[in-house]
Amino acid sequence: MTDMIRMLNKDYDLTVIDETELADIMKDICETYLMCRYEVSTATLDVWDSIERVSKEIVRRSRTIKSEAR
Repeated sequence: MTDMIRMLNKDYDLTVIDETELADIMKDICETYLMCRYEVSTATLDVWDSIERVSKEIVRRSRTIKSEAR
């Protein structure tokens, strides 16, 4: 694969960005994941790790919102 794969920097602090930007990041890395799968890229697992990380932040935020609503 000659193209650069967009990756989420492991040091990038997801807690300081708003929900819209978080959703945009998730969309971008999901598209990257699909591209990697179809092109049989060795970066597929690294991209999956980014998806998992963003997913955990989304879940954390949803739990915080639910607990604040009580």
